[in-house]
Amino acid sequence: MSDRRKQRTKRILQSTTRSLLRSARRASENSQRISRALGISYEVIRDGKIYRIEGDKTNEVGIISKVISQKTGLKKGSKIHL
Repeated sequence: MSDRRKQRTKRILQSTTRSLLRSARRASENSQRISRALGISYEVIRDGKIYRIEGDKTNEVGIISKVISQKTGLKKGSKIHL
């Protein structure tokens, strides 16, 4: 592939990724707004912690931590049972 073609492909992928991120962020904001309006609690993951938001109250529900796996020899499509 020529350099021009590679650059164009890269630009298209970047713009598609930005568009998907923007759409996901907008959907998340809309669902939070609707949940607040209906008085439904919802959960948010921020800074490695899970928060449950109920009206004006915010409660920390849990913590998300990285797990280091000792699995070797995994291939695409392998199933991991935790």
